[in-house]
Amino acid sequence: MEAPLKKKNYTQHYRSEWENNEEFKHWLKPVPGDSSKAFCNYCRSEMYAKLNDLKKHLETKKHKKHCQLLSQNKKLTFSSTATKICKVCSRAECTLALYIAEHSSICHIDHLTDVCKKCFKDSKSTIDIKLHRTKCTQIINDILAPHFKKELRSDISDQKYSLLLDESTDISVTKYLGIVVRYYSSKVNKVVSAFLALQALQSSDAVGIVTALIKCLKDHDLDLQNLVGIGTDNAAVMTGSRHSVYVILKTQYNLPHLILIPCVCHSLQLAVTHVSENTLPRNIEFLVRETYNWFSHSTKRQM
Repeated sequence: MEAPLKKKNYTQHYRSEWENNEEFKHWLKPVPGDSSKAFCNYCRSEMYAKLNDLKKHLETKKHKKHCQLLSQNKKLTFSSTATKICKVCSRAECTLALYIAEHSSICHIDHLTDVCKKCFKDSKSTIDIKLHRTKCTQIINDILAPHFKKELRSDISDQKYSLLLDESTDISVTKYLGIVVRYYSSKVNKVVSAFLALQALQSSDAVGIVTALIKCLKDHDLDLQNLVGIGTDNAAVMTGSRHSVYVILKTQYNLPHLILIPCVCHSLQLAVTHVSENTLPRNIEFLVRETYNWFSHSTKRQM
């Protein structure tokens, strides 16, 4: 007797068409990274992305309870009122946002706005200012940043430029690549150095740093072939002779004439250390360094 054929297991995947269904559209969402699951926004729970399971979830007590609670909430309606935006007031808000971006933390704008209103009551533009943390953040990100980015790109134009690179780690242990661009500015008729970006790093090896650097140049619409030199510290990942940032840029990205300028301070320190290895005791360098540290961080010791 022949054995019956086993039924193949079929894996149902989430379908975006379900979100248009009147029964599902208010609460159904996909689960990021798992197409076999669906998510209920009301119950904050997951289920298999099967039509039968979705209908069963509709009949559960938990889902019905959340639907009832949400239906009792009153929706607030906002009427749009056309207001005439004062250009002088907008300019004042942008100026304050620029001051905050350059000199202090964004949370200070809450108090700075109130101080300006109290001290300059005779100014119409000051009285009409409505600027706090949220709006200040949006002005910096969506108005000031694109403006200065466009202005910098226009000033660099299609001429040659060089970059100063250094890695840093912030308080959240996220690694960043600080990038400064150095070029000849036709506006001031001299060579200038300008901050370009603080690019997040996925990895701190040579490949990760180069990847972040290339992405930054593409975001700023700068031609990589116009890069003539890089200035870095003396870390092996930046200046090594085999698999460093300098070697990768020079060989893999067709920059054979790229110039490397190591940090002069680091180079001088390494040279002095190397020279003094066989002539001076090692503890002298330690004594000089720790003597400075002993006085530099204490007001009493400085006195």
